[in-house]
Amino acid sequence: MVWYMFRRRARVGEQLSELHRSFLLDSTGSGQVEAAATKADAACGRVSPHEHLGISEALPQGFAGSVCYVPRSEELIEDHSSSDDYASIEEHRSIEFVDDGVVGFLGDFARRFTAYRACLYFDRYEYGSAHNLIVEESRKTGLNVDGRDTVYRFFPVNYFDNELCCRAFKRSAASLAKRMAKHVEMVEVDDRGVLILVTREKSVSSDLQSELKAVLRRGRWIGGC
Repeated sequence: MVWYMFRRRARVGEQLSELHRSFLLDSTGSGQVEAAATKADAACGRVSPHEHLGISEALPQGFAGSVCYVPRSEELIEDHSSSDDYASIEEHRSIEFVDDGVVGFLGDFARRFTAYRACLYFDRYEYGSAHNLIVEESRKTGLNVDGRDTVYRFFPVNYFDNELCCRAFKRSAASLAKRMAKHVEMVEVDDRGVLILVTREKSVSSDLQSELKAVLRRGRWIGGC
């Protein structure tokens, strides 16, 4: 099993129904546009904040997932990950290493969802294990740790948009990619951000986390494994 997590910044004034419809259509193959449009129109008639909306029909075979949107009221939107929309996806197959299909799916979906950050993981316990440390760092620093301000740790595959690169590492996506290129398996820059394949192993070792922390020590890296 592979789990993917995507986060996007909610914007004041966005219409949830139109946003979701556009996302569904963009996530569906060209040969299925008409059917997708019909389903999107039906689904979007009932889009509500904090509701988990199934998107499995817009995903490749073997994938299942949902998206959740936050309210768009100006008084509720903050520059904080608590004001993020997010998508959570599961891929129902067993893999021994991070293959190109996994990397490609994460990058493509991150761009379609206009995510500012995305990652994949293979162990739910490992994914949530740093929660208390992240909360404590947030309390001490006043930053949105592992949200919109910092990157607390790397996963095997990561996507960061340009704004997060600037805020977390004080570098552009292109500069970050250049800095990391010799220390990871692959970096791919697009006009929105950077896709980083850290390792083809199913987890990032503590030694590699430390190495990357040293490489990026000028940025707002906080903590580490």
